[in-house]
Amino acid sequence: MTEPATRLPGTEPHRPALVAAALVLGAALQIGDGFYTPLALTLASAATGLAWAAVLWPRRLGAVVPDAAPLVAWLAFLGVQAQIVVIILSPLGVNFHRPMPYQQPGVIPALLVCAVALGVAMSARRLLRRLASLVLLIAVAWLGAATYRGSPRPHIDVVTVHEAAFDALVDGRSPFSITFPDIYGGTLDAYPDGAVRDGIVHYGFPYPPLSLAMTVPGLALGDLRYSELVAWVGTGLAIIAAGTGSTLALLSAGLVLLTPRAFYALEQAWTEPLALVWLAAAVWAARRRHLVAAAALAGLAAATKQYAVLAVLLLPLLAGDDWRLARRLVLTAVVAAGITLLPALLDPVGAWSSVVMVQVREELRLDALSLAVPIFTMTGQALPGVLHAAVVLGATGLALRRAPRTPAGFAAAVAVALATTFLFGKKAFCNYYIFVLATLVLAVAARDDAAGDVPVRS
Repeated sequence: MTEPATRLPGTEPHRPALVAAALVLGAALQIGDGFYTPLALTLASAATGLAWAAVLWPRRLGAVVPDAAPLVAWLAFLGVQAQIVVIILSPLGVNFHRPMPYQQPGVIPALLVCAVALGVAMSARRLLRRLASLVLLIAVAWLGAATYRGSPRPHIDVVTVHEAAFDALVDGRSPFSITFPDIYGGTLDAYPDGAVRDGIVHYGFPYPPLSLAMTVPGLALGDLRYSELVAWVGTGLAIIAAGTGSTLALLSAGLVLLTPRAFYALEQAWTEPLALVWLAAAVWAARRRHLVAAAALAGLAAATKQYAVLAVLLLPLLAGDDWRLARRLVLTAVVAAGITLLPALLDPVGAWSSVVMVQVREELRLDALSLAVPIFTMTGQALPGVLHAAVVLGATGLALRRAPRTPAGFAAAVAVALATTFLFGKKAFCNYYIFVLATLVLAVAARDDAAGDVPVRS
């Protein structure tokens, strides 16, 4: 157990700006399901700017909008209630026979239960908040299962490649050297040039081994998404726990679990929850000053989703000014991630080709929610990879230098670094930005002060 460095008053990320960024980002994803439109890109850019402002200038923002727990709680409460209304009025996903919530049995009542539970969260009584937390998580789990029942076979290659990888495991073959059918029939530019031949995609499982291991229980039951749902609900639980069950912690969990396109993301089987649950658990451990455990958990997040490696680079924020501890935390994360990568050594060529080089070879998607798209439209040239790498490293370095050295500062730094990465990336869609949204509200929940437990009404 190690004590983190003492922070200066007023230097924690500005919570109203973080909540506003999460709400604006959720609105951006609602427009076009996270694909490119000028308005959606404008909102995503604005959300990224708000998040950076919350990290870089919390005192200046605090002079304009006080960072007071009651104000933050009301902003989060009204925002999440508005999100529930948007969910009720919008299609749950894209592969439903009956996509509207009122067409799916029990969905509207479950959403109303969530609304009531979040209202109870405004209570000053801890027991009521704990009960509300349990009810919220159960209702979200039920809504996820209802989503799967309404859309039992989404038209997305994430399902196809996971099932092919699972079949390979059962047959004793490497999941990194498989092939799988191009379910889009060449109509979607989803793969690197030359990867599809005769309707077959010629690369293997494109995620690290831990990602496949986490989905095995769902795959064995016939639907990998149930593994992801467990991780999604677990993320909500970790956010609540990171905030010690405070009003703001419960509302923060509600903001991400009920962001308008949450159930669309669950329908599409995107794997972000598998990494998010580890990252949220890392912040929870850091709040309890179990820093080595937090580093190991962050390493597992990086071993689940490639871009989460930025969380490892930002671990020194948890070490305060102790650079020896910082090196120890980064080393712990690398070791934890490395252990999970050992199965890849059974097929190093296939793993390198599928997990690493596929990402490198991918080209700009013109439907991506990225500034790279209008840059390409105006110049006819894709953003050079070297320039994008410089942007990513620059954003990570700035976050490492300026974010407060606290669990909340770490979560906010991960959010702004990843938001910037995606905003200039060649692939940036709903699932990517939901990861950012979750880390934004995780920073709100993880604020290490007593203000988060101040009742917002008597």
